[in-house]
Amino acid sequence: CGPDFDFGQAPILSRAPDGRELLLIGQKSGIVWALDPTKEGEVVWQTRVGVGGLNGGVQWGMATEGQRVFATVSDVKRSRNTDPGDPRRVVLDPSVGGGLTALRIADGATEWYYPAAPCADGRPLGCSPSQPGAVTTIPGVVFTTSVDGYLRAHSTTDGALLWSFDTMRDFETVNGVAAHGGSIDGPGCGVPDQPLSDCGMGWLTNRRSSSIDPRNATRLTAVNATRGIPAGRQWPAAGWPYTGADLPRTLTSESLKDRNDEDSC
Repeated sequence: CGPDFDFGQAPILSRAPDGRELLLIGQKSGIVWALDPTKEGEVVWQTRVGVGGLNGGVQWGMATEGQRVFATVSDVKRSRNTDPGDPRRVVLDPSVGGGLTALRIADGATEWYYPAAPCADGRPLGCSPSQPGAVTTIPGVVFTTSVDGYLRAHSTTDGALLWSFDTMRDFETVNGVAAHGGSIDGPGCGVPDQPLSDCGMGWLTNRRSSSIDPRNATRLTAVNATRGIPAGRQWPAAGWPYTGADLPRTLTSESLKDRNDEDSC
């Protein structure tokens, strides 16, 4: 495969301190761009925050609180699998990938950087510190997710880790359907007007595979944003694929056990 340099996220329309509008967007090449929308996308600044490449760079979304723009990177690395009992030829490297950077919107200068920690001992084969998921902010806090299964809250001022929550665990759910967390990729957290961070994440990496399989554990988790503990609400999806009618049922306590598995997306 060749380089993976496309844009996998929507741009952010922001405003610089001097009043000029800027379009901010991260690229899978590992570069964050600021463009002038009034001058046909003229480049105002560009800053490299990651290595980039295949499944690397800034993937699914950045966030800003007006002064800084926050970006995580995937930069996943694959290694040859040496486990004779595992059919995969390559697995994700547990020590390479990830990282959160805060850039100044005015000029693209790096204000701070928080490196991703390697996967802890005991994590499943295929664990990675890669952080491809979208970033979310609330006043004073930036939320990041990771393929290692963690949701983390950082200070927007200096990147200090405020708390972390390990989603790789079993959960009790409102409808009695078994749910288990794991790798987080794609969407980030949606924060309502209350101290909860509702994270539509939970892509499972099972104990023997690092492939993302929505049939295993897609769920909606509510986490207290100030303390990083479950808020007592879990909405798992029982069965795959989804249909348009699934969403309101997923967000209520109605049982999903009667889902028609033959429905198509």
